[in-house]
Amino acid sequence: MGEFSAFEVKRGLSEARLARHCEPRGDGGWRVKPSLRAMTLFRMHNLLESAAHLGRFDIVFCRNVLIYFDAPTKTRALDVIARQMAPDGALFLGAADSVAGISDKFQNVDRGLFKLAQPALKKSA
Repeated sequence: MGEFSAFEVKRGLSEARLARHCEPRGDGGWRVKPSLRAMTLFRMHNLLESAAHLGRFDIVFCRNVLIYFDAPTKTRALDVIARQMAPDGALFLGAADSVAGISDKFQNVDRGLFKLAQPALKKSA
């Protein structure tokens, strides 16, 4: 984990960030630099199971995964992620993924970038 093909890094990662955070592999791919890997926990997890044992998430990459789920399953997966997100955490979804009409737990910040939705303020009478 933390290794990417040349095709994958060309999909939205600037040359400056690529050079800063990754190093080339011999096969034309890229690997996250050791200094960044040391601060990162790469782990596979079933999105439909509780993630409480994993602690708080600062960042979640869930790119092009939700498109394979039906609406109730998408909602369930997003609920699991939202419960574990740090208040200032970020969720990255793929271009084909969306939370619209599926979950009110996240709000769109930018193309593919979401953060936890802020609770609506109650009006006093």
